[in-house]
Amino acid sequence: MLHRIELEGVGPASKMTMDLAPRLNVITGDNGLGKTFLLDVAWFVLTRTWPRYPATPRAPGVGAKIRFAVDAQRDQKTYETSFVPRKQTWSRSVGRPPSPGLVMYARVDGSFAVWDPARNYWRDAPSLGVDDPQRPEAFLLSPAEVWDGLRQEVAGRTIPLCRGLIEDWVTWQAAEPTFFEALKVVLEMLSPDPAHPIRPAKPVRMNVDDARDYPAVTMPYGVVSLVHASAGVQRIAALAYLLIWSVSEHMLARERLGLKETHQVTLLVDEVEAHLHPQWQRRVLPSLLDVAVSLQDAFVNANLSDLQFIVSTHAPLVLTSLEPHFDEARDRLWTLDLRGSEVELSHVRWEKRGDVANWLSSDVFAHPALRPIEAEEALDKAKALAVRDSVPARELARVERALRAHIPELDPFWKTWGVLRQKWANGPHGVKPR
Repeated sequence: MLHRIELEGVGPASKMTMDLAPRLNVITGDNGLGKTFLLDVAWFVLTRTWPRYPATPRAPGVGAKIRFAVDAQRDQKTYETSFVPRKQTWSRSVGRPPSPGLVMYARVDGSFAVWDPARNYWRDAPSLGVDDPQRPEAFLLSPAEVWDGLRQEVAGRTIPLCRGLIEDWVTWQAAEPTFFEALKVVLEMLSPDPAHPIRPAKPVRMNVDDARDYPAVTMPYGVVSLVHASAGVQRIAALAYLLIWSVSEHMLARERLGLKETHQVTLLVDEVEAHLHPQWQRRVLPSLLDVAVSLQDAFVNANLSDLQFIVSTHAPLVLTSLEPHFDEARDRLWTLDLRGSEVELSHVRWEKRGDVANWLSSDVFAHPALRPIEAEEALDKAKALAVRDSVPARELARVERALRAHIPELDPFWKTWGVLRQKWANGPHGVKPR
């Protein structure tokens, strides 16, 4: 479990500290302020690898440090890594990463990263030594590799590190009932509509030139090949696959190597609402919170007692959906804001705000305007007239034309506007009311 991250001289702020909650950490903030960066750093400190590009200091020659506190061998310990300019990389200790747990990272572009203490670190490896440069430090799967598999060349042989969603799904469906049942459970939990859950259908062939069977799902309107499903369905299916593949392969490797079970699991999800309709946004995060229980039931020998989530979101509806589930003792909400020229990370006290509009206008999103920009501009001009005792007819007509162009007739503002016109009509210069 990750307890704390301290950044100095790296990222969007000169200094930044994050004391993480043990269960759920939700990060919000405008684009470009560092949500993905924080997730990348969390992945790095837990696995000693970067998911894509390593972080670099804010300026050349500036000392950059990352300190973090993590559970290591059941005790909380603090570590530090610094950027080494001559090597253009981050210092790292010899040996395994400090965290003993399974770490999964679902990135917003559809790529995945997985670090498995049973597969990415072997004390007495059956094929590759701990210091072998070809030993996979982590599984970094591009969007295409998530679906088609990740392979590695070792001593002239091609080793499938991951067979990919397409092959694994069909194989589980035919010969691995435990894994496939777990996949079905997670898919149903993550489905947006309980009345029409995403359910696997019989695999299909794509065309006569492709000998593979492809996964298919049953939608309310019929059976669809998963590769032809919507981006939202594919996002949910890939996320379900990441969870089942990571846990199942970890258990198989652990049994084969005679290792103790791992009870710690960290799940990082960037933009948890990506590609999802608002109906899906209402369910995705509460459903993920229940996934640990479902996986525990599906894999009898799994011990996933410590499951920590670190997720980012832009969606007020995601936070609205958390209101019945948020536990202040175990969960924490974070926001990134721009203060002048400096980015500031803050822990936001949790409050139930009731609906999406209240969340959108709260200090978390700081967006009081719920209308189109043109409508807000017209209302601002009208409100600027409200404090005046009289308004010239030409100016009044100009403002009213803008209001009628952008404000619907049923909007409650028109009652206020009628009162204002009456006031101006009775003013010292008078304007004939409409």
